[in-house]
Amino acid sequence: MAKISLQHINKTYDDGVCVIDDLNLEIKDKEFIVLVGPSGCGKSTTLRMIAGLESISGGEMYIGDRLVNDLNPKERNIAMVFQSYALYPHMTVYENMAFSLKLQKVDSGTIDRKVRNAARMLDLEHLLERKPRALSGGQRQRVALGRAMVRDPDVFLLDEPLSNLDAKLRTQMRTEISSLHKQLGTTFIYVTHDQTEAMTMADRIVVMKSGEILQVDTPTNLYNHPNCIFVAGFIGSPQMNFFKGKLERNGDHLDFEFDGNVIAVNKENQPGSLESYTGKEIYLGIRPEHIHIKAHDNMQKVRATMEFRELLGADICLYTKTGTDRMVIRCPSTYEGELSQNCDFYFDMSKVHFFDAVTERTII
Repeated sequence: MAKISLQHINKTYDDGVCVIDDLNLEIKDKEFIVLVGPSGCGKSTTLRMIAGLESISGGEMYIGDRLVNDLNPKERNIAMVFQSYALYPHMTVYENMAFSLKLQKVDSGTIDRKVRNAARMLDLEHLLERKPRALSGGQRQRVALGRAMVRDPDVFLLDEPLSNLDAKLRTQMRTEISSLHKQLGTTFIYVTHDQTEAMTMADRIVVMKSGEILQVDTPTNLYNHPNCIFVAGFIGSPQMNFFKGKLERNGDHLDFEFDGNVIAVNKENQPGSLESYTGKEIYLGIRPEHIHIKAHDNMQKVRATMEFRELLGADICLYTKTGTDRMVIRCPSTYEGELSQNCDFYFDMSKVHFFDAVTERTII
């Protein structure tokens, strides 16, 4: 069993700076969990505390049923894959992968079997005699994964392992790491600032900010049901549009008024507690792909001025302005609207989100 339990974890450095405060997280056996958040949010520190590379200032950490607070890294049976690969340049691929087993005085026959099995899974068999300098970035990353695999760890820890690769290799390696997780049936904890990596690889995503966990959920639920403005804006590319406005009663429905636009919020599209915000300022959020260039059922019109177009292939991103607010729309690249032109766009009201203007939490 390689479930991991972080209970009221705290990390405070000697200078008194607290980077993690009362962090609680349960990671299931064989789960692929991804920690995401902006730089400095504490995700790498959390990973290093699990590895034993950073001490824990407070709380309890369990790997399986063992309390590991005071265990050194080699006693935790974890393997870590770093952003920089950390390969020995004077050793061959085979020697790099075998090195940790030699330190453990594993017999040569077992070492050979484990290295060659890992090399076969990672398509490295033809590269075993090469030195790291003769490898591409993707090949070096696979060697780093292979070096971790031969140890048969209970937990794989991966700290931004793809950030040094180009876009094409990152996409390829995402697929390879996901496939490797399924083959090994081992717990993976993966740190990244790239929400695309998180969305495509994770069983669950942990969104962090300033040393705090804001939401833990599946990629689909994070995308469709964010619990606050930060999560809503962090997950999704381009990010969600936000508009601050006032909610007013209009007969049997509510109107959301912002930047000279008024859109009707019908009862079937509003959260149960939205009524209590009548007469108050709130935020409305909507993703670029849920704003349309043609009206359909359950849509509300918003007028905006075109400022910039960004071609993405089959789609195009339109950067527009609605008074003082800016709005991004993702639509088919066949759209022919002109720059500086006032255009009508349509919000799919079944896809909008509402947030408290003070707490920035989702209104439910």
